[in-house]
This record gives sequence, structure tokens and C-alpha cells, in this order.
Amino acid sequence: GIENGSYEDFEYALKVGVTAPFYLSKLFLPYFGEGASIVNISSLSAYASSVNRGEYCISKAAVSMVTTLFADRLAEYGVLVNEVRPGIIATGMTEKVKEKYDKVTYIWLIYQMIVLNTNNLMSDLV
Repeated sequence: GIENGSYEDFEYALKVGVTAPFYLSKLFLPYFGEGASIVNISSLSAYASSVNRGEYCISKAAVSMVTTLFADRLAEYGVLVNEVRPGIIATGMTEKVKEKYDKVTYIWLIYQMIVLNTNNLMSDLV
């Protein structure tokens, strides 16, 4: 959390979650041709905060922006850049926040169905 999180924890989250995907993508750019793809792994935590895992949420929000920036910049070269945002994975660590994430996921699905008019969303999920 904010109160007891260390500098090292924060730096580690950024190195693994943001710095690594950023520089790995940059490293391989010379080898990408039209039709190449970059897929970054983010999380529902990119937009749903968890006060006990702030550094994780911040790193996931940052990798979402890296994805957006790379997608905008590399589109002219035909490189597709996407992000996967898995929801909560049931473990002992996430047990306390499962209900909150279930609500956020449900609200997001409703938003997609109504606002984005993705009529086939539910049939795609089952």
C-alpha cells in the first residue's frame, strides 16, 4: 500500500510491468514488418484500484498507456499493438477483493453492451 510500500517494491513493479515490455518492444522494432503484432499483458487493475497493491495498479495503468502509444505510433507501419486485461484470478491473495472486481467486471460488460453496442458480447463469453 501507499503507507508501507517500499521504493524497491515500486521500482520492481515498474521494471517488470512497464520497463520490460517497453524496451523489449523497442528492441524488436527493426524486425517487425507489416502484420507484426505486439501483445502486452495488463490487468483489470489498470482501471480498478486496489489500495493494498498500488504499485501493481500503477504499473498496469502505465503499460496500458505504453500499448496505446505504441499502437498509435506503429500503425503507419502495419504493426498491430494490443493489450490483454485479465480479470481477477482466484488465489488466496485476491480473495479479499474478489467481490469488488466482480462488480467492476459486471459494470464493464454492461457498458460494452449498452454504450459500445456489442450485441454479441454475451454470446462470445459463453
